[in-house]
Amino acid sequence: MDPSTPSTDQQPTVSTTAQQQQPVMQPAQPTAPVGAAPSDYLIWSIVTLVLVSLPFGVAALIFSMQSKTAREAGNYDLAAHKAKTAKTLNVIGLAVAIVSLLLIVIIIALSSVN
Repeated sequence: MDPSTPSTDQQPTVSTTAQQQQPVMQPAQPTAPVGAAPSDYLIWSIVTLVLVSLPFGVAALIFSMQSKTAREAGNYDLAAHKAKTAKTLNVIGLAVAIVSLLLIVIIIALSSVN
């Protein structure tokens, strides 16, 4: 009998351990959540710093930069939290500036009447 052709009595044996390939585990890559990545409000913070309110602008700028760093590191939850704080500081700074401007206008208007 020819050894290259199997007989009907014998089944060819296959070594499954040598032929199985184990899947290669890749480290999890940080992915952005569905939708856009959170904004860091960096430009708004700079404008607040330069034109509106120095104290709120500095604080907002710090939180904006922390948000940007967290987003680049893939920590989207922390980035969103820092961005929300930066936005809140920008809004408060703008509100304080508007109220201050209105008070100045009212004081000037009342002083020119007398």
